[in-house]
Amino acid sequence: KALTPSDVLARVKRVQGELELIRFEMGKPIAGPGHVSVTHAVPRETYFQALTLFDKADRLMFEQTGELGSELIRIPPEAVHPEHVWNVVDAALQRVLQVKETLALTKSAPETPFTKGAIATDVFQAIVETNRQLNVLLERQFAPQDVYRQVTLAVHYAAKLLAHFPNATRIPDARPFEH
Repeated sequence: KALTPSDVLARVKRVQGELELIRFEMGKPIAGPGHVSVTHAVPRETYFQALTLFDKADRLMFEQTGELGSELIRIPPEAVHPEHVWNVVDAALQRVLQVKETLALTKSAPETPFTKGAIATDVFQAIVETNRQLNVLLERQFAPQDVYRQVTLAVHYAAKLLAHFPNATRIPDARPFEH
């Protein structure tokens, strides 16, 4: 049976439940409400949010356990399906479970299947919410500068590739960083 967005959403909700147990144990605050509103998300966009979730869970695991996990195999954006998103969310869950083990937390959050049909947008919103809470748990939180650095690096790679094609549209000059 192929996985659906409902299956992925159930796994994301499980990650949220496990993070709540960790948050309570660590005495950290609940992340405030987000201001991101997304409509018509596609699996590719949800996949990249899941990768952010994985990166944050990986950092939390390293901060709490000192262990480095294995890298994820990245999927080309055009090939992404719900099962790929589920795999990334599950890999993040495994990192979170290692943190729970280090903190000696024995209680587990249940994974409740969704009977109604979830869509990619529901999964996207849930992952964004989970990322916000996970960021609160980190000692060194992901900051806008981290995102700016990654985007700038990607733009420079694209510019170097475009330099090989004389008729290609060039990338505009970078805008100044906004704090």
